[in-house]
Amino acid sequence: MAIGGVKSPKDTGEELPPFFLQPRYKLLYKVLQDQKNCTRIARKPMPEALKLEFSQKSKEYHAYKVIEKAHIERETND
Repeated sequence: MAIGGVKSPKDTGEELPPFFLQPRYKLLYKVLQDQKNCTRIARKPMPEALKLEFSQKSKEYHAYKVIEKAHIERETND
């Protein structure tokens, strides 16, 4: 029994609800995690061809932004 403070359900004689049992809780957690991850682009399953195209465009955009930043820094230093 807990000393002082809030009593747990076991202390009051209640049973733990079935959805709080360890295997079910793990399953619930996995379902919630999958739901959260399915809204992220990086976590969505993509066809390999589309993934390669996306990564190529991303690399090109990154290179463009690096050059743009260097150009802006050069203009501000002059």
